[in-house]
Amino acid sequence: LLLMCFTLALILALPESSPALGSQNEIYTAGFRTMTLWDEQKDIRLEVGIWYPAHRAESPLNLQDWSLSVARNAKEASGIFPLVLLSHDAGGGMATYHDTASELARQGFVVAAPTHNLDSFADSSGVYKPGRILDRPQELALVLSGTLGADSLSFIDHTRIAVLGIGTGAATALTLAGGIPDFAAYLAYCAGPGIDEPYCSPLAQQRMNAASYLPEPNFDLPQVRISALVLAAPAYGMFFTRESLAAVKQPTLIFAVKTDSLNKAASHAELIARNLPVRPEVIRLKEDAADLLAPCADYVIDFDGLACLPLDE
Repeated sequence: LLLMCFTLALILALPESSPALGSQNEIYTAGFRTMTLWDEQKDIRLEVGIWYPAHRAESPLNLQDWSLSVARNAKEASGIFPLVLLSHDAGGGMATYHDTASELARQGFVVAAPTHNLDSFADSSGVYKPGRILDRPQELALVLSGTLGADSLSFIDHTRIAVLGIGTGAATALTLAGGIPDFAAYLAYCAGPGIDEPYCSPLAQQRMNAASYLPEPNFDLPQVRISALVLAAPAYGMFFTRESLAAVKQPTLIFAVKTDSLNKAASHAELIARNLPVRPEVIRLKEDAADLLAPCADYVIDFDGLACLPLDE
């Protein structure tokens, strides 16, 4: 159900009714390859997963403890396809939502999903640190520039670009699209009466106290327009006031997950929806927030139960 929702959301949000400018009614498989991006000046190195429409049959691939069904390094299908930048939640990685990425590729999209530095399953030392809130969009900007500039990805449509952000990735998407996180609003929110939020825990507030010294985001974006945003179980809603979201005018769809105990819908998804200058579509899901995650191996579940779902679910 969630895969269908994501796919439909992106098809409707992007201009033109058909996702791919290729053969109509063509059936695609999910091609997959990886790329490494390096910005020496900013000292950013990223591992990025690329899913894309292909025709070769898929086969199992084990990647970072996940089991993917993809056509690895297959030749891409003929056509020009929209690009979806996928920004994972805190503690995730490029493969955390591989089933969503694969399904989007089968529907005629190219998906570029980085593993964000210091905020992944391998290294989560940056969680709750304000610098990460601004570094993540810088990384996604590098992914955008790197994919659009790669000769091997010349089948990407530069006029149709969406960002799918999940959890913390939704804050990344909003910032990349022109939002400016208001750290003063965060501090005021956590100082309010009766606030029971993980984001206002003593650890989070200790790390966020440095936020007042951070500059506004400044990204080197290629001369393209982000066409649409899809925000699933968004986090850090208290960062985004009406003033800080004034420049975010892309068509936006928000998935509010009622049962999410971390990113409570009222404090995050609903707050962002009210503060966006262009009224977004909001879908309120009854599923558990964990249903957004892809399956992975049992021993990974034992190590980090939030990282993935059991293979039989």
